[in-house]
Amino acid sequence: MQNILLGQAIYNLKDEPHEVSVNTNSYALQPKDQRALLELFYLINPSHFKMDSLQMFQQLEKRMLQVDYASYQEIDKQILPQNIRIIAVDDTDEVAITMEFKSVSLNQEVRFPFKIPSGYKEIIIK
Repeated sequence: MQNILLGQAIYNLKDEPHEVSVNTNSYALQPKDQRALLELFYLINPSHFKMDSLQMFQQLEKRMLQVDYASYQEIDKQILPQNIRIIAVDDTDEVAITMEFKSVSLNQEVRFPFKIPSGYKEIIIK
């Protein structure tokens, strides 16, 4: 989750070889050997090498996650997303989340207590 909020790849790109192509104003990356249960695509912005988009598909479960980064901002010499849109699809259910970061503080202690509400189950992506 942290990497998604920071505009970074969710898996280490150095762990496996990727196919790279140019897609309009981005570099398109995808693992050379897509996993049978999970397809993954990145669009990387060449000006700061953060993501323009992340797309994950689980065809068998009919799940899709797309994260689009509309803009970035510089805070304390770090490039961070300013506007993020997340679309999650599970079969026929769709959730869309739009986030705009107006105030960002770095390197301060924070807590995010979270509990999965009753009636819902955790989805684990391997």
